[in-house]
Amino acid sequence: MAESKQEKEFKDFGITGKLRTGLVTGMMGIMLLAIGWLAKVVLNIQEDRLKMQDRLYKEMIEEVKSQVSPAVEKVNQAATKVDSAAVKVDSVAQQQKERNGGKR
Repeated sequence: MAESKQEKEFKDFGITGKLRTGLVTGMMGIMLLAIGWLAKVVLNIQEDRLKMQDRLYKEMIEEVKSQVSPAVEKVNQAATKVDSAAVKVDSVAQQQKERNGGKR
């Protein structure tokens, strides 16, 4: 039976039988551990990214709030003034109506 190039290389280094099986099994174990460790690192990076994104969104919302609040206050003041002007106009209109004897 012809030996494969891989088997010949293992034999040249004195790696045969159970030692070869153990070596291959050990390498596969190390690779499996490395994959697990890399998966953990990726999950940690994603979690950190999500936390940072959450923090940035909160900061952005606070910034928008701080810039919009003065404008909202001005609009509320203007709406209050318009409301009181409308009440005054309505009151004057009622007085005029009463002076004219209810005629229009």
